[in-house]
Amino acid sequence: MHPYRRNVRNIVKNPDKIKIQFLGQCIAMNSDGLPSAYPEITQQMLRAAFPAVTFKTNVCMLSHPRGLKALVRSRLSLFKPDIMVISLPAMFAAISTGVDLINQMAPELTVTARSFLRKIDHKLTGGNALQSLVKNTLKWRPTAVYAPLSLDEYERLIDEAVEFLRRTSACRVILFGPGGVNEDTRTDTAGTPELTSAVNQMVLRTSQRLGVAVVNASELMAGHDGSVFLPGSNVYSQRGHEVIAREVYSIIASEVMAVGPCVKAGLG
Repeated sequence: MHPYRRNVRNIVKNPDKIKIQFLGQCIAMNSDGLPSAYPEITQQMLRAAFPAVTFKTNVCMLSHPRGLKALVRSRLSLFKPDIMVISLPAMFAAISTGVDLINQMAPELTVTARSFLRKIDHKLTGGNALQSLVKNTLKWRPTAVYAPLSLDEYERLIDEAVEFLRRTSACRVILFGPGGVNEDTRTDTAGTPELTSAVNQMVLRTSQRLGVAVVNASELMAGHDGSVFLPGSNVYSQRGHEVIAREVYSIIASEVMAVGPCVKAGLG
């Protein structure tokens, strides 16, 4: 049994329809243009394993842990997930990070505005002219640069967000620690191996203390060769995304199978 899987019980309200929210960074958003990233692969695996269940996933950018609670609140309101997977990389403890303050303080406004602009733009022009115009005229948007987080502050921000989520919803949490270090590259945006390990241990301790599941991506990736990363990078390759997706899937699937006979019947 996964060491923290036993702590994820009663993970869904409606076993026939399950919504999964991923909060991550560029890797989760598949900004590298790979065939598919781990959120999409996880959804595909769940749909194949449980054809009687409707799985819907959403992926949102977590630009900094200082905005984590606001982002959690936004997604609970707009997407209403049953499960939330929160990616917590070492990057935020390693380097200064620039963020859009409007998006951080009120992410639901940004999401709603983007959706509205896409609909209006499509009707008016069939393209993205309106969105481009708005983007070019909103360069005044306030931004901030945050210094690297201490481990204590990082942990406090995780606690605050999870506490809020538990107090206001039945949504369950899966924490996702640092994604490992590619020994074939010297890129330091993810931090040194020592810092990455320290952040990973903090996430593991936090998950155990809070009683939530965790994806120990650092340990998982350490068990594979460098092919799980893109060459010269700490970014996952397609194989890396598949490795991570299998672990996320296994944590969620074991709980889906436990929710009742109506789900098991879908396994055929």
